[in-house]
Amino acid sequence: MVGNVFSPWYAKARAAASAAGAKADPLEHCTMNVALYGPRSATWALTERGAAEVSRGPAHLSIGASNLRWERGELLIDLREKTSPFPSLVPGRIVGRVRVIPTVLHGAPQALDAAGRHLWWAVAPLCRVEVELTEPALRWSGVGYHDANAGDAALEHDFHGWDWSRADVDGRPVVLYDTTARDGDATRVRFARRYLPDGSAEVVEVPAERSLGRTRWGVARTSRADRGAPAHVVRTLEDAPFYARSVLSTSLLGSRVQAMHESVDLDRFASSWVRFLIPFRMRRGA
Repeated sequence: MVGNVFSPWYAKARAAASAAGAKADPLEHCTMNVALYGPRSATWALTERGAAEVSRGPAHLSIGASNLRWERGELLIDLREKTSPFPSLVPGRIVGRVRVIPTVLHGAPQALDAAGRHLWWAVAPLCRVEVELTEPALRWSGVGYHDANAGDAALEHDFHGWDWSRADVDGRPVVLYDTTARDGDATRVRFARRYLPDGSAEVVEVPAERSLGRTRWGVARTSRADRGAPAHVVRTLEDAPFYARSVLSTSLLGSRVQAMHESVDLDRFASSWVRFLIPFRMRRGA
């Protein structure tokens, strides 16, 4: 995560700037969000930093002591982060390197709304990922995914929320996006894309909707699966007042697969009680 769109401090700065007829500077609200999920525990880092701690160029981005850079077609991510103050009052550290090696590159962003104010780009829908950390000491390699979002307005101004998922189907990544616009009619925008080895995106039929139930925080989750096939949550990785990240077992294009899934409730995010809680999972840097 670069511009921290879910930052309560950024939301406050946007409100104050809007009242003065100006715009808040997103560079004052940048963060490197790192989440590690193990069999029995999880580690989370999210420290928001101001513009003085941000450096960027066409092929690099530094936020605090962490940085990302493209080198010889690979995305290298060097991490030096403190973990969240909650649930432990004594923060730990996440230190090490992640290599993202694209296998499939896609060249065009996709508009998520009719006005084109919000763009999503599956930069590398299929990657090889190698993780080597010294704190905590761990190594991992496997299949990954790299995307990006950009927009000209706050997400909560234009959307009620969305459900998103990605799965590998016979070695080809499939992404499903289901958004609900805040346009008076709660317009649903649904699309399904399968990415081919040459980087092109093939439009596939949007599968049937499946309810996944609510999280412990009450966030509704839905996904899509082949007609007549079930979909269920294997594990909830992140359960927050307005956001859930889950691993699903589902069926797509005739194959039984596991998918990474997220649900975002932006009505919840816009509420004052949720913005009061968010700083318990993140910190503001110097």
